[in-house]
Amino acid sequence: MTKQQTGREAIVVGGGLAGLTAATLLGRAGARVTLYGGTEQFVQELEPTRGFQSSVDYVLTFGVGPCITIDSLKVEWPDGRESRLKGLETNRRVVIRQAEAAAGNREPGTGNRTLASRPTLLEDVTDLSGISWTHKENQFSDFDRERLMPRMVSTEGPALAVGDVNGDGLDDIYFGGAKGQPGALYIQQPDGRFAPSNTALFAADSGSEDVAAVFFDANGDKHPDLYVVSGGNEFSELASALQDRLYLNDGHGQFHKAEGSLPIDGISGSHVVAEDYDGDGDIDLFVGGRVVPWKYGANPQSMLLQNDGRGHFTDVTARLAPELARVGMVTDAVWRDVDGDGRKDLIVVGEWMPITIFHNAGGGRLTPMKTSGLEHSAGWWNRIVAGDFTGDGRVDFIVGNAGLNSRCHASAAEPVTMYVKDFGRTGYVEQLVSCYNHGVSYPLALRDELLTTIPTLRSRYPTYKSYATQTVADMFPKAELADAIFKSAETFATTLVRNDGGGKFTLVPLPREAQLAPVYGIFPHDVDGDGVTDLLIGGNLDEVTPAIGAMHASYGLVLKGDGRGTFKPMPATKSGFFVPGQIRDIQRVRTRNGALYIVARNNDRPLVFRGAPGS
Repeated sequence: MTKQQTGREAIVVGGGLAGLTAATLLGRAGARVTLYGGTEQFVQELEPTRGFQSSVDYVLTFGVGPCITIDSLKVEWPDGRESRLKGLETNRRVVIRQAEAAAGNREPGTGNRTLASRPTLLEDVTDLSGISWTHKENQFSDFDRERLMPRMVSTEGPALAVGDVNGDGLDDIYFGGAKGQPGALYIQQPDGRFAPSNTALFAADSGSEDVAAVFFDANGDKHPDLYVVSGGNEFSELASALQDRLYLNDGHGQFHKAEGSLPIDGISGSHVVAEDYDGDGDIDLFVGGRVVPWKYGANPQSMLLQNDGRGHFTDVTARLAPELARVGMVTDAVWRDVDGDGRKDLIVVGEWMPITIFHNAGGGRLTPMKTSGLEHSAGWWNRIVAGDFTGDGRVDFIVGNAGLNSRCHASAAEPVTMYVKDFGRTGYVEQLVSCYNHGVSYPLALRDELLTTIPTLRSRYPTYKSYATQTVADMFPKAELADAIFKSAETFATTLVRNDGGGKFTLVPLPREAQLAPVYGIFPHDVDGDGVTDLLIGGNLDEVTPAIGAMHASYGLVLKGDGRGTFKPMPATKSGFFVPGQIRDIQRVRTRNGALYIVARNNDRPLVFRGAPGS
């Protein structure tokens, strides 16, 4: 008996096989079927795809032994709903439709956004928001230029910034565009909807890729201005499209570009954070460098920009914070008083770098802080937020990392490593990434892609067998590796960094539900209104080398905090926070009808969730 799969219904067929009774199911991938007969229980899940270009039969066959009657049958659908039937005889066909399923108790496990029809903590109100803008990533593959890099860095937008630009007490939103796409400013209307503004202004700079943005008062007129970081990996170093931009606000939400107010940088940036760190009454900036184009692995330039009070910024990194200039491949930073001396310190995170704290010594000087507990914190960090998550009055941090759900695992004893150098003497650098397997660190690159990139190795490895057991140390003599850039990562867990005081910190990984994919968006807030800070998190990254595989197992998550540093995952059926796609940032927006949470997604429309009253 056969029937074409509809994707929305399960057809159960019974039949005797060699004196046994069997039941088969034909239905949607991800559906979990449980049969109960007497004291026996039979479970199968429909997962037809098992490998590259391979599949198994869509029919699930249950051998139920001598059972003549199935006491009950339960289908758990991928969207969290359930179907139940009782008193079924074998050797008959039963059609079960997903559309007729009842609300279940499970958390959804696929990209279907349909949730059980019950009240949730957050409500998706995207269609009511008036936001029609969609991020459209340009077609570009970093791997075409740097074949051995582990992941792409040209898909880290869109930028997202929130602020009240026209002084009406309602927050407005800036979305940064990809290369070739203008950014978009949306002004909140009195009815809570959003309308685009200043479209011609941002269209003029559509050639740049917007990776970060911040609203702050640049020129001291008490109105929020806009700084936009240009980044991506599509441009050559020092390209004009990498120049950051400052837009000044007239106080009514109308902006104009401030020409000549910023140093010429040509840096592929990552993030910007604003703070009057030198205490002179105006707002200064730290701008992180993400990557040196065409040289993934090299440390780009980061900048400490000092404000003259009138909106003109000078790069003072070499004079006041020389160790900050090439601190690493920065992805995020935050200003906080870590040591309690009343001055804001700078905490910087990035890819292939440890969590690094710069002590504010006064007079505008920033120096590396001596800490304990962060020595083995090198990771693939993406995001950092600060707050007192343990209730002891000290500032802690939540830091988003690559997660624990990939082929590569990292620890202090067995780190993931990378050598970067022009090994093939072609004029371009190559990245040799290695991961441990049974106590030995082997390169990720397969023989064919390695020899295509470094042809000089072809004579040494004429067969796959000759390459199979090679390490980087076997491939190149120590002298040749000595002048290569060396990077390592010792943890991939998204983590609570607990401040124990006196410069001591403890890394406490978040629950495993937070480790399913790289985390890019983190927003700490009392989401459920119980007076304790919770976390909204999300991420995913598709553009990863096939040797590692796409990191795309997260659908967003609410972590309920207890105020003492412990967080408990909340099922999406209760939280209502269900976000497919590649999340890049999460921010909160004030409205007259309560808070909204804006989720920016790469190559997709942003999602808007309404919070519970008082959140």
